[in-house]
Amino acid sequence: MDGSSVSQVVAEKYQTRAARPIEIQECPELLTHLVNEYQKTTIIIDALDECENADVLLLRLRELISSTAGAPVPVKFFFSSRKQVEVEQLFQECEKLEIGNGTDLLLDDMKNFIKLQVKQREELCLGSRLLQGRYPELEDELIEVLLDQSRGM
Repeated sequence: MDGSSVSQVVAEKYQTRAARPIEIQECPELLTHLVNEYQKTTIIIDALDECENADVLLLRLRELISSTAGAPVPVKFFFSSRKQVEVEQLFQECEKLEIGNGTDLLLDDMKNFIKLQVKQREELCLGSRLLQGRYPELEDELIEVLLDQSRGM
């Protein structure tokens, strides 16, 4: 395969599903097939902490590693997640790179987003400005309260 086409097995599964989502129980079989079909396999899961059943997903991926243990090329994983998902428990042998909690960057991003939503909506064609700009002190107070309340996210 040249990377520009979809695996025949995946295409067939998609067509038989009639556009319904694939169930998580079906994924190991498909992934095992794909791992054996390609020379290199890297599975990237961003925002693992936002997955509805992150623990189940990790268990299924762990099963995939077990089922492809004899494969000539190992499966590589890249997860991004907040710390509440315990990736290390199931993937103890994997290398871990911790980038930090990013609290300062996150707070800056949130402050910018909140300010945009409160003060700059009109300028950016996002709708009318909250409080129509008539109460700048109240807008500033609202920004601070929202930012303070968001620190636990």
